[in-house]
Amino acid sequence: MADAPPADVLVVGCGNDLRSDDGAGRVVAHRVQLLAEERGLTEVGVRSVVQLVPELALDIGRAQHVVFVDASIDVDRLTVTPLAPSTSAADGSREPWTPMTHHLGPAALVELARRYAGEVPEHVTLVAIPVHDLGYGDRLTSPTAEAVELAVDLIDRLITPG
Repeated sequence: MADAPPADVLVVGCGNDLRSDDGAGRVVAHRVQLLAEERGLTEVGVRSVVQLVPELALDIGRAQHVVFVDASIDVDRLTVTPLAPSTSAADGSREPWTPMTHHLGPAALVELARRYAGEVPEHVTLVAIPVHDLGYGDRLTSPTAEAVELAVDLIDRLITPG
């Protein structure tokens, strides 16, 4: 992963784009990347990943606002949830994160940024996109595609100055 300059806003899209709706977070990340490039918004960083990995912690610590976007079987509509930067759990629960955990969630990455980079973002937002199909395929279902549009619009308002 190339070392990128600090971003005021960092959008992290996560998912498997070969498992239909599970790739929704990465679709959002790609669309936001195109918007940022089109508008010359150099203060917006975008990462598109299959899963959250520790290497993201440095970029997360250097950003003022981090937006995690992922597909979720736990929501039936687009859900936006602020995450307190002081949360220190692998999956947003109250369980403490340890380095031996195989799964990293957004809260764990924020905690890694605190521990190893000495910095945390001022704001962390979780955007959950509902899924309807997790079978093999590279296309989103219509309801998930609609939620992707809503997520892109929401993030567009966040990254657009003024």
